[in-house]
Amino acid sequence: YTTHREALLAGNITARQLDAALRSSAAQRSATLTQLAGGQAERGKLLDAVAHAYDQLESARAEKDRTEAAKREAEALLKALTETGEISKTYIFLTSDNGWMRGEHRIPAEKYAPYEESIRVPLLVRGPLVAPARSLHRVVGLVDLVPTLLELAGAPRTAAAGSDGRSLVPLL
Repeated sequence: YTTHREALLAGNITARQLDAALRSSAAQRSATLTQLAGGQAERGKLLDAVAHAYDQLESARAEKDRTEAAKREAEALLKALTETGEISKTYIFLTSDNGWMRGEHRIPAEKYAPYEESIRVPLLVRGPLVAPARSLHRVVGLVDLVPTLLELAGAPRTAAAGSDGRSLVPLL
């Protein structure tokens, strides 16, 4: 077969059957797809590949929706800070807790692998001491945020004494 669609049509599998199989649990999906493929394991594998592609597409759509929602919220926050005159004395930090694999290195949507895609996360900072459009390539971690925020808030250095992190203020 040259396309997944041709394979599905040749197997007389309806869109409803495929949709039900795609929405089943991962454990049930393989058996269901093999059954839909008339018991032919190779056809079942092809359908499983279609199912995996479907999962990746759905995951990408959900990620896009979350990204768009975060963008709208950030824009609303910046607008409110600007309208109230607080923007000139406010620091905004935007980051994430981890990266997320999206099929790279043949790894499904996971975050446990020590590849670049899952260990590098963004850290965006905006504020009075931060130069606009400046980009640094330094190794920092979430552990560095507490000492940074405490220093920016004017807390005594002893406030972050128990932290393993270092303040990022010199990098700003």
